[in-house]
Amino acid sequence: KGFQIWEQKRFLTELGCDWKSELVKVQKILLERDQKNYHAWSFRAWLTNFSHIHSEELIFAEKMIKKDAYNNSAWTHLYFAL
Repeated sequence: KGFQIWEQKRFLTELGCDWKSELVKVQKILLERDQKNYHAWSFRAWLTNFSHIHSEELIFAEKMIKKDAYNNSAWTHLYFAL
């Protein structure tokens, strides 16, 4: 859960790592491990801006809200994607 690994992921993505595979990895973390991981949500928001996929993120955020309506990170991400 440390922020250092997420910063390293940003750095590597900016150097040319496949952002789509990073998006899949962070989605798996949020769906299967910790749906309220602040650093994962923060990285996902950064990926959203980096890749310009705001409309697709609306669908993901809504899915996460339906899964847990009390997930403040999902609500924040929904408004971010808007």
